[in-house]
Amino acid sequence: MENGLDLAIQLIDIFGRHSCKKRLQVSGEEYDSEFFSKGPIVIFEDAKTGIMEILVSKKTIISIFKDCKQVLDTEKYIDDWQLYYASIGVLITTPEDHRAILLNESALNKIILTDPFAAGYHYNCLSTLLSCDLAKTNKSANLWFYFRKSSVAKLETLDCSSLNEMVDLILLSVTSHPRNYYACSFLRVLLASCRCRGLLRILYERIWDYCKTHFGDFSMWLALLEILTGKSDYFIWELKRLGGELRGSPEYFEEQELLRIYEEIGLWGEQMSTASYSLYYVKLQLGLYLGLDVCSLYKQEYEEFEREGDYLIDVRSRQLVSKNKPVPLDNDALLKQKFEGMLIRKQLYIRYGAARNSRKSYIVH
Repeated sequence: MENGLDLAIQLIDIFGRHSCKKRLQVSGEEYDSEFFSKGPIVIFEDAKTGIMEILVSKKTIISIFKDCKQVLDTEKYIDDWQLYYASIGVLITTPEDHRAILLNESALNKIILTDPFAAGYHYNCLSTLLSCDLAKTNKSANLWFYFRKSSVAKLETLDCSSLNEMVDLILLSVTSHPRNYYACSFLRVLLASCRCRGLLRILYERIWDYCKTHFGDFSMWLALLEILTGKSDYFIWELKRLGGELRGSPEYFEEQELLRIYEEIGLWGEQMSTASYSLYYVKLQLGLYLGLDVCSLYKQEYEEFEREGDYLIDVRSRQLVSKNKPVPLDNDALLKQKFEGMLIRKQLYIRYGAARNSRKSYIVH
């Protein structure tokens, strides 16, 4: 096998030279030996997704880490580029190594003085790490913050092309590892830029399209809600703290447009064959933001369902009960689907509607 540093340079150069959507996957040679018959690094384009897949073996990744770590520990590097490659090689598998981040940033700052294109190369490298299938790398707080710092210039001058590029990265990351807190945090920084760059609706459409096919990723549904109703003051300040500046006033959805979106989300939900807590939650919160009594609507819907079928929705046991006995649902797909949707409505009413009514009653008395 080649020296680990040489392998790191080969691999990282693939990251840096390609700005297309790409994903690093680490696999055991014993499972995919045919892939590695011609070398330790395999590249192919997924015809269905258009994603460049970069496949390496665990053995290769271990070799890269060991030799790159040795370069950092012994400080035996011949130039800034070699230090750059060695530090990225370490970060592939140990992304919370703050020393590797500092060394990488130091090397990059020197390289950029003579090679301004290195900034784009670096952006491509970090984005590949953050979309890889290694959970601790993909979800690394350290790497996402470093990426945020490295993206300030792009965020200041954000356009439709760079926005879609960043959204592609976020969606690749959360698809590999849902409920990715730090990816969603970066999305909020991106949202702040979109508000000031006139790109809010493009971001909304991209995230809404994702949510429609990923019911279980509650973090992304919360991000969708923030796009619609949240404020971005903190993240605008955060960009300033990192040395950036967003010109122009932040843009927010007008009430009439939010009402249209509320109706759109509701109609889409009615056509779904799967009950989604995320959907009903976002619809509830958006409705409350608009001053709509969604809690009473949910209560009316589940009570009508209970009354018509002589049922009781037992929230604690998550069962449908009739005449004090659980109703078997496995052989009745339509009833099961209806029950699951009504269960969510009742859960949300108890948590938000009943609590709101209780507070009102307390104030009156």
